[in-house]
Amino acid sequence: VVIGYIYGVDKDLDLNDMRNIIDSNPIEDAVHIMHSAKMIDGRESLYQEHGDELSAWPAPWVVLWSAHFSVKSDLLATHNIYFDDHFTTWGCEDNDFGIQLYQKNCRFILRRDIPSIHYPPTVRSYDRFKDPIFKGDFKQNKQYVARKYPHDRSVQLWYEKGMFNVNRIMLQNNRDQ
Repeated sequence: VVIGYIYGVDKDLDLNDMRNIIDSNPIEDAVHIMHSAKMIDGRESLYQEHGDELSAWPAPWVVLWSAHFSVKSDLLATHNIYFDDHFTTWGCEDNDFGIQLYQKNCRFILRRDIPSIHYPPTVRSYDRFKDPIFKGDFKQNKQYVARKYPHDRSVQLWYEKGMFNVNRIMLQNNRDQ
């Protein structure tokens, strides 16, 4: 599972600044400008904390965001891996897909040298959490994933503690044993 680097998906970046950079420059220049301006991948803190060798993480699937990854289609067909039709609202479908891949012993690889830019939406998904319906739909999706994998400790930690904590907790538990 090759995970590419995504510029412009951090929840704190200015959407208008990103749009101006993207709209005013060739894509290669926009990537360079965004990198220099620290408009980096929203998963960068996880990469900094746990390293770029995703196969060493106990739950690398948390960084599979459907914005920029690839996997061989024959692998998906062989193992009957698919995006679950249950997800009809935003959130957790990419986590579920990553869990399926991980449970089939797929190796996750970060490729910083394969960048992409996520064009900024009018309203960022994270900002939509102020809407109780949007937030409720997300919460239901997260609960669905937790119920779908009740015996997977990493999934339960993701559900209880969040995506930015699951690998830290599992690695600490491994060191303590």
